[in-house]
Order: sequence, then C-alpha cells, then structure tokens
Amino acid sequence: MRTSQTRTSPRRRPLPAALAIALALALAGAYGACSYDELKPAITVVIHNIPSTVDHLTVVLSDSSSSSLTRTPSFGIGSLSDLEVVFPAITSNGVVTIVVTALDHDQSPLATATLTGNYQGPGLLLEAALVVQTGFVGAFGAPCGNNSFCGTGLACTKYTGTDIGLCTRGCGGASPACDAIPAGASCQPFKAAAGQGVCQWECDNADGGANLACPTGLTCGAQISIGGATKRFCQGAP
Repeated sequence: MRTSQTRTSPRRRPLPAALAIALALALAGAYGACSYDELKPAITVVIHNIPSTVDHLTVVLSDSSSSSLTRTPSFGIGSLSDLEVVFPAITSNGVVTIVVTALDHDQSPLATATLTGNYQGPGLLLEAALVVQTGFVGAFGAPCGNNSFCGTGLACTKYTGTDIGLCTRGCGGASPACDAIPAGASCQPFKAAAGQGVCQWECDNADGGANLACPTGLTCGAQISIGGATKRFCQGAP
C-alpha cells in the first residue's frame, strides 16, 4: 500500500544584489528607457570675479527665438570666486545672450555681466568676469545688507529700516571730505539728526539742492525732513 507524500517546493534564494540591479536595468530598457541627452551640457559659461559677499547667481540664457533658460546656483558666502554653469542643447542655432547677476542674501544685485556667443551645436564655451556695482562690493556708495558688507571705515546706512542700505561714512569736523567717486556725495545731517554729518547723495529735491542721478544700485528714496527742509536721498531699494 502506497502512502501519499506531500512534496514541498524548494525555497528560492534571493538574487545577488548585482544581478538584481542588472535585471532591473535590462527591464527598464525593454519597457522604454529614458533619453538623457537633454542633460548633457551643450553650452558652458565660466564666470569669474564673483564677489566675496555674494551667495547666489541668476544666469539667464536667451536664444534667437526669444526662448530662455535660467540657472540659479547657490553657494556659501566667500566660498568661491569662479563658477562653471552649464546649459543643455537648445533648438535654435544662432546668437545666444547670457546675462549673469550676482546677488547677496538680501537680494542686492552686486555685480553683473552680459555676454553673447554664436551657438551652432553642443560645445559652445563662454567666459565672463563679473563687473561689480559702484567700483567694488563694499565700496563707498555701494548697496549693502549690513555693516559686514562695507569696507574699512564705512557703515551700512539705512533711511527707513526696510531699505537695503548703502555703504557710507561720517563727515564734517575732523572727518575727511566725501569721496569723489561715485560723484555727487555731500556732507549733510543724517535723517532728522542735526549736526550728524554723513556723506549722502541728495536727489530730486524741491528745495533748490542739486538734482543728481543715484549711483549704480541705489534709488532716489522717499522725502525726509531735515532742519525744516524736505529732501530726498539715494538709498538701497527696499
């Protein structure tokens, strides 16, 4: 008399990790692999002279069809002076324009560069050195976020508390006269504090004072009453 026996299937061993990965890749290819051509760099922009107070850039590429691509690399303050930014292939051959703006953590534009090239396919290499606003970052008359952005002997002066501010210094008495560059600075009381001389750029005023264009990176701010006179001064944009 035969006795019935139950057969058990042998336990399957897991695939080795390397074999599992290879199988997954093979299946991905069989079911329609993705093309990564669009990720290959076709246009390379090498940016030099990044100011030490900058922590991010905006790099905008525009082609002959008016299409544009934007890159916004971020990095630590003072961590680099040169950076390479890459763009993928574009559909229109011809002139490309690239505008680079370097900004600090307060979104102050501190340096810029504009360059052009003739794109005829992958392999275009462009280089540009940033030109800082108002001579150099932290200079007299440059926009600033706080005192750490300004050079020796200068302070970040704000009119409203919400404006970006500008690097300037005290004047009058034993202090030296205001610097000649950027042009137009005069020694006047700061805000309503009579006798507190600060180098400032008076602009668009109605009291007969000089009507001056603001240094690069500054804008003509709201009216301020000083000694009974209403004046406007150049300041960092809010």
